[in-house]
Amino acid sequence: MFGNGMSGIACNVLRMIFAASLPADSLYLQAQIFFVLAALILLACGIGFSILEKNEFYQYWKHASKEKDQRFGVDMRATQLMADEEAKHDYEIHPDEQNRKILMKKAQIDKIVKKQHSCGEFCKQFTKNFKSAWKVLMSLGYVFVVTLTVFPGTFFTSHFTFMDGMSTQGAEFTWYTLIVILTFNILDTVGRKMGGMMEVPSGVVYTLSLIRTAFVVSTIMIAQKEGVSGFANSDAFKIINLILFAWSNGFVSTCCAIQAPRFVENDQKEQVGIFVGLFIIIGITIGSIIAMPIGSHIHSDYWHLG
Repeated sequence: MFGNGMSGIACNVLRMIFAASLPADSLYLQAQIFFVLAALILLACGIGFSILEKNEFYQYWKHASKEKDQRFGVDMRATQLMADEEAKHDYEIHPDEQNRKILMKKAQIDKIVKKQHSCGEFCKQFTKNFKSAWKVLMSLGYVFVVTLTVFPGTFFTSHFTFMDGMSTQGAEFTWYTLIVILTFNILDTVGRKMGGMMEVPSGVVYTLSLIRTAFVVSTIMIAQKEGVSGFANSDAFKIINLILFAWSNGFVSTCCAIQAPRFVENDQKEQVGIFVGLFIIIGITIGSIIAMPIGSHIHSDYWHLG
């Protein structure tokens, strides 16, 4: 998460450098530079991995991990040998009784294995895990519903008055969108970092997720300038709205993602991790669908770039 945020910030800073130093009609050249840089970064990652494998620190912990696994395997084999010896001894004394115990044990194991791999048992465990973590999962999905409902589309229908002095409206729109996206990436990344560092009660996380609904109202209010005056239409209000919107997106979503696995048993945490990714996708999809009718009803009279 933090790495994604940092990559987004780096891309936007680079885009700003291009906007300031290259002509407006050089988009193809800018795209080529981005792709070349991406290829170089992937190449550096490949070389770095090869170097890492030869690092003494990495080699030490790699061997330590293997030794731990080997010791565990030896212990398990020793335990199995002891159990086999005990079973052999019992069989020599009471062969009929021992045969009956072995058959009963085998039947119990087969029943458990069959139950664990059955579709019905999977669905039952799936439902149980969802019932345990549904509040935090719904809160996580709702974070992205709110975000994608108004960002970036509705945010881009406004502007900052301190940029009115730019030479062309096209340049003003370019810099406005870059500033908005960069601000969102920075504050979203800060929020994610803070969400991973702070222990927030579940009830507070649910409440914060619902409170974010206010950003839909405030952002649409900013976009619909007609009938809005005073502080609500000022640059200060727009910037505060953007900062809180971006920070809360990263903070609340990270808190939800961290807390979700805590509601189930250890052997089920992986399945809840799948739920986390699924609900993020669902939230993004629903938010994007809602954004389409909202965008069609918001008319910005400021940007005329044709």
